[in-house]
Amino acid sequence: MKIQSRIILTIVSFQLILIISFGVTIYYFSKDYVNKSFEVDLKHRANTNEKIFLEKNLISKDKYNDILKEYVKKLTDEKRYHIAFPYNTDSLISGENSVLPKEFIEKLLRHKSYFYSDELIKYYGEEFLVNDKKWLIIISAKDLSGYNLLSELKNIIIVGTIFISIILFIVSFLLSRSILKPIKNKIYSAMRISSNNIHERINVENPNDEIGQLAIAFNRMLGRLEESFKSQNSFISNASHEIKNPLTMISGTAEIALLKERSVDEYKKTLESILQDSEFLNSLVNQLFLLAKTDSNFEKLPKYKFLLFEILEIINNQNNKFYPNKLKVIISDNSQGVLLFGNKELLISAIQNLIDNAIKFSNGKEVVLETIRIEKQIKITITDNGPGVKDEELIYITSAFYRSESVRNIEGHGIGLALTKKIIELQNGTLVFKNKRISSGLSVDINLPITN
Repeated sequence: MKIQSRIILTIVSFQLILIISFGVTIYYFSKDYVNKSFEVDLKHRANTNEKIFLEKNLISKDKYNDILKEYVKKLTDEKRYHIAFPYNTDSLISGENSVLPKEFIEKLLRHKSYFYSDELIKYYGEEFLVNDKKWLIIISAKDLSGYNLLSELKNIIIVGTIFISIILFIVSFLLSRSILKPIKNKIYSAMRISSNNIHERINVENPNDEIGQLAIAFNRMLGRLEESFKSQNSFISNASHEIKNPLTMISGTAEIALLKERSVDEYKKTLESILQDSEFLNSLVNQLFLLAKTDSNFEKLPKYKFLLFEILEIINNQNNKFYPNKLKVIISDNSQGVLLFGNKELLISAIQNLIDNAIKFSNGKEVVLETIRIEKQIKITITDNGPGVKDEELIYITSAFYRSESVRNIEGHGIGLALTKKIIELQNGTLVFKNKRISSGLSVDINLPITN
């Protein structure tokens, strides 16, 4: 069921329940009032009958004449029954000629006085004691005015309910259509957006209401998707280019070698060139695979607490073995005993990648790794002595396959920093690059949350 249909159904149903409940309440109390009013009239007629027929000899002539004048005024289709004790009511309540309801007689005999309503005809009976003798006086009459009043009221309630239902349906339809019109417009706009025109945005009419906020959120999502598509297209284009180059080199080298017979040394050099290009290609593919795998499988990787000192010790030992006297590690006093939470092996891989880059671009000069604790974070700073990066290029260096102009003459894939950034972010950390102010070189800050 559509939202508009649900809105109409909800509004109409709720209002109808209230209207019908109100109408039934009015009818109930009106009927009760009509019955009580007619009960008073019947009771008065019963008392009048008792005075005229049972107390005729006990009251004065003037009072009797006054009562008689009042007695002449009859109710509609009024009938009177005077029954002496012992009461013989069988003929009145049974047989084909029964004139009184059995329920009425039974309750009258039990309660001594009773009013009974049978839609149009009303009954009232009361027991009187005159000269030590019991009498039942029963009056019945048609309450035409009350019956007509209630019938008219019932018709008004039914017709009014139907009329109001129609009005409610029309109002609910127009109201729901007006409320949902902006949503329908936005659905139409959203349906038109595809990968070919993802730069388009949904119109925001009122940014302060819920529909406007929904449109803003949707536009922001489109912006993120657009950036993702651009990044994906760039990634595919760059990856294709990077993979194509070594493949072209391998293919070209092999074709040249096959053009004529060559010496063993020439074949050996050819194979060495092919092997070098193959190793480059293999390294590139492995890093691409790791880049894709890191994001999708990180949640499945084991995460645990570990000391910062542990990873720094491992990194220092590795670099003393492969890059002796090229890395200087400075650990501040407030960094001692710092606990981190995540995947230790991935974090070591990310930091080591930054160190490898720093050493590669420092032309044999020393690289410094320094740690300092800042409130609930640990900052690991790696500083090199390389050519640095232009300030306008800093925001791009963590993009896959991006390489700064200053280092394009140095061998590399342009994937390492993208992979490092992803690992650091998966560890709930941040990566910040900045140029050194005094001398040439680049420094990178790794900010990681400290766990208890």
